[in-house]
Amino acid sequence: MYDAFVNYINALESCITQQIPDLLSKADSLPQEAEHAQNAAGDELAALGALKKVQALAAIAYNIRLLARIPAMIKATLQSLKDDMTELQDAMNTIKTNGAAF
Repeated sequence: MYDAFVNYINALESCITQQIPDLLSKADSLPQEAEHAQNAAGDELAALGALKKVQALAAIAYNIRLLARIPAMIKATLQSLKDDMTELQDAMNTIKTNGAAF
């Protein structure tokens, strides 16, 4: 059981130190990439009828706003995982010091 606990902590640490920061870096660029995609679709948007064009632009603006929220959500998740990691490390240290209370 202790080995599984240590493996879990190691996996959590890998997420915190490597995987989530990479994901956050990619997520930070999403709104700009969406704006570039919108600009690149200028001809296609221009070819739409007036109503469809307004709907498409509204959908694009809505999605860009949602994309802009993703980094903050990832940062909040990262902080929560860091807090969990601290608590798990404290528990592991207590187990090492006092032995398992089973």
